[in-house]
Amino acid sequence: MIRRLRAMSVLDLDIEQGIRARDARRRHAAREILRRTVLAGKKEVTAEQQNTAADILSMLTSFESYDALARAGHSQEAIVATITRIARAVVDSAE
Repeated sequence: MIRRLRAMSVLDLDIEQGIRARDARRRHAAREILRRTVLAGKKEVTAEQQNTAADILSMLTSFESYDALARAGHSQEAIVATITRIARAVVDSAE
């Protein structure tokens, strides 16, 4: 369903706006999670580093990332493990 909605967004402005809003919420949530937990109190982390890490986490948790791995034949468990491993590397690089 998500794949079809994203395809339809090319033709329908309302759908496109809804998808963009959903993507923006995911980016905002990633920034907040980083700010409140992982990077809290890390004074050497710049706002730019935090934003970059949040954008990468947002990309990793997108439907497109999951779908690409699933279509390549990876199991749900393998996908979760891969995304988690990459997310940890992103957070570690921002610290």
